[in-house]
Amino acid sequence: MRKDYYDSLEIDNPDLRERDLFGRLPNLIALALSGAGWARQLNGIDPNSVTSREALGQIPVLHAEDWPALRGEYPPFGGFVVPQRRRTRRLLMSPGPVFHPDVDGTDVGGAARALFAAGMRAGDVGLNCFSYHLSPFGFLMDSGAHALGCTVIAAGSDDAVTVADVMQKLAPSAFVGPADFLKRLLDVSDSPSEMSIKHALIANSPLTPALRRGFASAGIDVQECLTHPDIGIIAYESDARDGMIVNEGLIVEIVRPGSGEPVADGEVGEIVVTAFNPDYPMIRLATGQLSAVMRGRSPCGRTNMRIKGVLGPAPA
Repeated sequence: MRKDYYDSLEIDNPDLRERDLFGRLPNLIALALSGAGWARQLNGIDPNSVTSREALGQIPVLHAEDWPALRGEYPPFGGFVVPQRRRTRRLLMSPGPVFHPDVDGTDVGGAARALFAAGMRAGDVGLNCFSYHLSPFGFLMDSGAHALGCTVIAAGSDDAVTVADVMQKLAPSAFVGPADFLKRLLDVSDSPSEMSIKHALIANSPLTPALRRGFASAGIDVQECLTHPDIGIIAYESDARDGMIVNEGLIVEIVRPGSGEPVADGEVGEIVVTAFNPDYPMIRLATGQLSAVMRGRSPCGRTNMRIKGVLGPAPA
């Protein structure tokens, strides 16, 4: 098992990490309040009072399924982008339709540490098979790979035969994309056991035990991550493959669906995320996905909260 880490945050004292995040939270809330959408959502909240999980739990949950209605009055982002920073460089979209800003910056969605945990290193060539067409995920992973010092083949996922041909010619060592598209690449490859890809980071389609075994038989070490178009990487697997580690720059809560009330460790609830993006902050965003906190630390040595991955959709 590898014992190297993307940065010291991954092995920090968890109490110090928690203290730092909640020390920064009042400034994030104050910044968010400058946007009309957040001013409506956080009406009456004193930023300086939100310095603990208990205080954060008093803020109303923002439900992802409400995005189209919330943004419709002030398109495209409903006043949830910090107006004075003006760093949006692309307008992207996910089903709904819901529009997302791609803001200027380095690894804004926190993909670099998930890619690092999956085995990618500076100088590697990665095949990015997340879509670059409207979807945020191609650019999200692209930004993280560049932050690591990797070269990216911007393949997308439209034509497995063409991508397999490119893969044979350029010999990337890593794959980033949906599990089902990696399976299609193996299916159309002349020699799947001789593929150049040795590491893969998978998201946004089910990674079944059968698929994982099939990838392993082709010599591909596969790890999974949990993503959200408004946040980036929420959590990621390490080589311990014992749950998912919460991305160290986020506050994640597991709450009772429909109430926003945190549940006990080990109890299944909805994943709610607070993200420290100064251009596009997220405060208690309910993702619509269920998980549970895992007790103890990961055998890989990372010290942050672990969750069990996605255990299904949250009830409406």
